[in-house]
Amino acid sequence: MWTGIGIVGYWALKKLDRHGDFFEFFSLSFLGLIIAVLFYGVLVSLTFKLIPYHLSTVIMPSVLPLTGAIVGFNYKLRNQN
Repeated sequence: MWTGIGIVGYWALKKLDRHGDFFEFFSLSFLGLIIAVLFYGVLVSLTFKLIPYHLSTVIMPSVLPLTGAIVGFNYKLRNQN
């Protein structure tokens, strides 16, 4: 997942002629991924019996880290435009 975000992100930065800043954006993506995984762990532990099984075991483990990694990659890019 993180590799795919890195490849697509590199192409996007290359199109914007900012591919020299790739490591910084990729590091922010990793930070967003870690924050989202921690958020998922806290959310599941607090709402153990309240969230349906399919949502907490299939959808949230894939969607939350992916969203965190993408938001982390785009965070600085959005602030600079």
